[in-house]
Amino acid sequence: MKARHPSFIEMLKLVCEIREVSPATTRKYLSWNKRYIKFLNRKHPEKYGAAKVEEFLKSQKLEHRLSNSTVRQAEAALRFMYRHLLKRATKHWDFSHIYIKENMLRRLLRWL
Repeated sequence: MKARHPSFIEMLKLVCEIREVSPATTRKYLSWNKRYIKFLNRKHPEKYGAAKVEEFLKSQKLEHRLSNSTVRQAEAALRFMYRHLLKRATKHWDFSHIYIKENMLRRLLRWL
């Protein structure tokens, strides 16, 4: 009988356990990564990088109207996945331009 390969999310959960990430943080990281994979039309994140992460974070910020802190949590989850599971460097990623002031965003959205 062949052994079943763990899914990408199962592997991420295992990496969280190995790195001793708290259970609550693990749940959030898994949730954000599931959303990201859904955003990628169920394609493997390995095929993508900073540009797609930025597109995802912008969509979360603008379309779903999430707060800066919530989007930063999503960014942390995706950085963790890319850095520790896919072994990609993420230090050069800069998404600071996404985090505009909340009141400025509200004013911009009024015009849409």
